[in-house]
Amino acid sequence: MAPETVLAEQTYRALKDAIMHGRFAPGAPLNTHAVAAEHEISVSPVRDAFHRLVGERLLESRSSGGFQIPFATAESVRALYLWHHSLLRMAFGSMAKANLHQGGEEPSRFSQPVDAAGIAAAASELFAGLGARSGDSELAFAIRAAGDRLHTLRICEGLYKDRVDELQKLRAVLVSGAFPGARRALGTYLRWRLHHVDAILACLYDPRNWRRS
Repeated sequence: MAPETVLAEQTYRALKDAIMHGRFAPGAPLNTHAVAAEHEISVSPVRDAFHRLVGERLLESRSSGGFQIPFATAESVRALYLWHHSLLRMAFGSMAKANLHQGGEEPSRFSQPVDAAGIAAAASELFAGLGARSGDSELAFAIRAAGDRLHTLRICEGLYKDRVDELQKLRAVLVSGAFPGARRALGTYLRWRLHHVDAILACLYDPRNWRRS
C-alpha cells in the first residue's frame, strides 16, 4: 500500500474515532487546515477523510462551505434509535437458530468491568455481530453504520447504572436464538432509550462529559 494511501486511512480512522468519542460538540465546525496542522499532515488526506465521513453521516457539509458535526435533536435521536431497532429486528428475523452460533457462542458475561465508553463499544460489537450472522452483507453494513452514528449516545447511556447488566441480559437472549424473547428484549432496550432521549441529549451537549476542542 502506498504511503499516501496509508496516511489517508490513518487520518480517516483518527478523525472517525475522535468524532465517535465526542471530541467535537454537535454542530461544531471542522476546519480542514486546522486539522491538517494538528496532525502535521497536508490538507489532502484530511479533505478525503472529511468526505468519507460525510458519506457515513458522521459529518455534514455546511451550506456556507466546509464541514461540521451534525446537530442532534430529540426528533433525530428518536429516529436513529428506531432505525437501528428496525435493522436489528430484520437481522434477527433472517437468521436460523444454528447461524447464531456461527464461529462460536457469544460470552454471556463481559470479561472485565467496563466504563461508559466500554459499554458503548460492547454494544457495537454485539449488534455488529448480530448483523454479520444475518447472512445479509447490506444489512450488516447498515447496522454497523447506524451503530457508529449512535456511539456518542451510547456513551451517554453508559453513564446510567445497570447498563452493563442490561447488555449482558440482552446478549444472552440474542444468543439463545428464541425470536419471541429476542423481540421483547430488543423492544425493552429501545423503550428505555426513547424514554431517556432528553437526558441523553443533555449529556451529549454538556461539555463536562467530554474532552472537547
